[in-house]
Amino acid sequence: MYFRYGFNSCVLTSVQERLKARKHVQSELTKAGKPLGVNLAKNKLSTDAVLDYVEGVRTLGPLADFLVLNVSSPITPGLRDLQGKEELQWDSLRSENRPPVLVKIAPDLSTQDKQDIAEVIMEFCDDGLMVTNTTVFSEMCTLARGKLPIVGFVGVASGQDALDKIRAGASLVQLYTALVYQGLPVVNKIKIELYILLKAQGFTSVAEAVGADHRVTEKTVKPQN
Repeated sequence: MYFRYGFNSCVLTSVQERLKARKHVQSELTKAGKPLGVNLAKNKLSTDAVLDYVEGVRTLGPLADFLVLNVSSPITPGLRDLQGKEELQWDSLRSENRPPVLVKIAPDLSTQDKQDIAEVIMEFCDDGLMVTNTTVFSEMCTLARGKLPIVGFVGVASGQDALDKIRAGASLVQLYTALVYQGLPVVNKIKIELYILLKAQGFTSVAEAVGADHRVTEKTVKPQN
């Protein structure tokens, strides 16, 4: 999918036709560990944002390996307003024949916002979260009681960047800007650096490191007698 500043893009049906045309190619890529994700956001002038997302899920869900419901971008007017408790109760998505759905949230949420998001997502859309801020990772891990997979994004350009997000609670990391500036070799660079850092810190796998900083905090904060 091709986007310009401001979430401008081709209409939904155009994207659908392009993905249909490469469905068999993507099937092989998915088998090779290269899944396709589709990022969905409401239309700028929409009067019913939830219907926009439901239509996006219905139309592109069968052609994707996972979907991202973006309610975090500051570019689209009113998009972040959808992070409220009532707005996030998208139970209509439950009945859709859909792949896993991740909800992409903003980094600057209030404590109440985070509590509401964790509560609602675990009930209606419990496939996972996409979070940028490492502090928010730890808080969402606590609120979701470790039940929600978290994907870390923004600012991943090295093994240390990846590990910071993993230790804060991310089980997956996503990069984009680093690919633009450093090209595909940056992926292997990050993997090698991450492997060295994990080994140096006593971890035998990424899974062992997920949420490590959060666990350390729990151990150091002891209840008062």
